[in-house]
Amino acid sequence: MGDEADQQQSGEGGEAAARGLLWRLRQSRLLRFAGEVALVLLVVGGVQAWRGRDLAADGTPAPDLALRDLQGNLHRLSDYRGRPVMLHFWATWCGVCRQEFGALNTVEAERGEAVLLAVAEDGDDAAALRTFVKERGLTYPVLRGSDSVSRQWGISVFPTTFYLDREGRIVTHQMGMTTRWSMRFWLWWAAAASSRSAVRRIGAMNHGNGVRPAKGIVRILSRAVQQPSESEYWSGVFVTLAQAAVLLWSPA
Repeated sequence: MGDEADQQQSGEGGEAAARGLLWRLRQSRLLRFAGEVALVLLVVGGVQAWRGRDLAADGTPAPDLALRDLQGNLHRLSDYRGRPVMLHFWATWCGVCRQEFGALNTVEAERGEAVLLAVAEDGDDAAALRTFVKERGLTYPVLRGSDSVSRQWGISVFPTTFYLDREGRIVTHQMGMTTRWSMRFWLWWAAAASSRSAVRRIGAMNHGNGVRPAKGIVRILSRAVQQPSESEYWSGVFVTLAQAAVLLWSPA
């Protein structure tokens, strides 16, 4: 009996040791995999940062731009103050750019008061560019860009997209291929950026003048309902309600 018990305990101990070894191997593999993923993300992030080192900086006023579209109409960024702008730099020879045509057409159809402008880097030959645009069914405005325009904005990667708020500041940018959902989100974010800054200014003004938070909230919501479109109305309400909550929990 004693020998059998010892053998059973020995067998159970061996199984436990084997399970422990297997668990440590799995943990080691998971840790190694996590480390490899982190390294890849670090490398990709570093490459992206290096490639975008010369880009016009986020949070700064966008360089003014004056380019003609394929119909000869002149477009200036300064003419679109008061409206969010999505400025998309691309090239006809860029394979990745071609994958975004459908997403850009969708954004153009849904943009509301926002502005979508696509700057073709190789826009010197207007006839060839016009044919390219027509054959691929692009529905958004295409502007005739050039190397000098790309250099002005610090662009070395196509596609590159900038999102500008209503005051002409660069809210953020994207390099490389992106999705329509990402385009929609950042265009919405750029549209709401001015509302957020307005809320902060109103809050600072209210506190500086000793205005009670409740009155500040009324002013904020009044600003929100003045948004010119339904989508902007709701984005303004969402952002300003969040800021109003901050005012409620802040000292008057």
